[in-house]
Amino acid sequence: MTYFAKYGTSAIGFETIAGRNDGLHRIVLAAGQLGPSEGGPLHLHHGEEILHILSGEVEVTVGSETRRCAAGDVVIIPTAAEVLGRASSSDSPR
Repeated sequence: MTYFAKYGTSAIGFETIAGRNDGLHRIVLAAGQLGPSEGGPLHLHHGEEILHILSGEVEVTVGSETRRCAAGDVVIIPTAAEVLGRASSSDSPR
């Protein structure tokens, strides 16, 4: 399968760009932005997840390990690992 998608800069929140409904079985592609000091609930995915921090700082917990990530950092999350992320800067991380 070949898939091409375009997306703009999203407002606060996340948008799925491609996933199971598009024929992907091991990975989900999403883009988004957190508001200052915002985060999402503890969750897991049924495929690998890759976070690429474009700006700001985010505290990311994968399983029992927590790290502060900044622009340029990449976090690779294995299938079925519990994930929690929270913006740790006063700007809106992307």
